[in-house]
Amino acid sequence: MNNKLMIAVVVILLAGAGVYLALTLNDSFEIADHYEGLTTEVEREGLTAEKRAEHEADVARLTQEIIDTDATGAYNLHLYFERAYHLSRLGHLRAAFEDYLVVSQGDPGNETAWNNMAELMIDMGDPIAAEGYFLKAIEAYPADSTYNQLYNYYMEYRTEDRMDLIGPLLQNQIAENGGSVPAYVHLAEWYLAQGNKEKALEYYRQAILLDPDNEALNDEMRAVVES
Repeated sequence: MNNKLMIAVVVILLAGAGVYLALTLNDSFEIADHYEGLTTEVEREGLTAEKRAEHEADVARLTQEIIDTDATGAYNLHLYFERAYHLSRLGHLRAAFEDYLVVSQGDPGNETAWNNMAELMIDMGDPIAAEGYFLKAIEAYPADSTYNQLYNYYMEYRTEDRMDLIGPLLQNQIAENGGSVPAYVHLAEWYLAQGNKEKALEYYRQAILLDPDNEALNDEMRAVVES
């Protein structure tokens, strides 16, 4: 399949996916439905001509598989998920995002799709919109990994307007996961940022109780004690 035909097929499929999504959106969460002003195409640094050709070939192959399975009435979300990955590596951010949308609507429990959509929103220049997708990932899979991603997002992009949510978020992470070293450490750091050394040490101790042989963690607490 030549490049022009491949692009035409992708456009047709994404248009169809848009119709599908419009009929199945969850009213409790507003999916981004426009890209005005966003960066939807980027040049990926370090992507060699050989790797680009491989990703383009994978996109073409998956596109054909999607056409074939759709023609028989099958709906294989894993094909959209795989194509989203290759589109993202090629720098086609909007196309990747819309494929992940198909996956998340067909399988709302796929936390990886929600997290990847959040990261793509950041890459496209709208970090504010990313929050909702990180929250959907937690709803789908309330594990340390998804909580940690939202925490890192808040710390990097939203410290000014979401700082008051970080403490409750971490407390909820601990409640959901029956004690969590990352959550205790993040709570300690959160209290330190607010100048509350006593509370910070309390949570460092909780973390060390769960992971007593962690030398880096012990060094962190010693540094706080000595400060």
